[in-house]
Amino acid sequence: MVKKYNAPDWSPLERSIKNIIQSFSYDFVKEHYNHNMREAEEYVGNVLKDPKYEKYAQSLAESFRKLGSVGVADYADLLNKIRSKEERMRILEKTGMKPENLVSTLNYIYNWVLPRAHYLTQFIDNGNEAHKRYIMDLRLDTILIFWNMAGLKRGERISQSVQESLRPLSLR
Repeated sequence: MVKKYNAPDWSPLERSIKNIIQSFSYDFVKEHYNHNMREAEEYVGNVLKDPKYEKYAQSLAESFRKLGSVGVADYADLLNKIRSKEERMRILEKTGMKPENLVSTLNYIYNWVLPRAHYLTQFIDNGNEAHKRYIMDLRLDTILIFWNMAGLKRGERISQSVQESLRPLSLR
């Protein structure tokens, strides 16, 4: 009797890798969110404190411990070490992790750790007339009203130009 080996479905993992790589294309994400494995393990405990996440948090912490024990330095290094299917299998073999644990770990990094694109209007109180007027003023001035990582990266430039336009003429 020949035993069949079912190769893991890598598509969820590849989707997660693609999403994280996109997030890491922004310098501020690399600078502020590229946790090493010890920091990642601590961060899990701080973010997932609710008892309903206890099992999930323990599983993630264990994954970060295992990844750290085989020489994975930080999130960016993890991405570099799982680029090909062969490298993924090597990491899984070294750590003893199951493919679904690696997928879960990457999904956690993307969904709980890294900033993602959101429209600014999701964050305002639509019942607040001052907020609505402010948004309308910004729209009239042709400033885009959505927050995304590219916008955040440009934020300093935008805020400087807005500050300049708000300064009285006598101070310019």
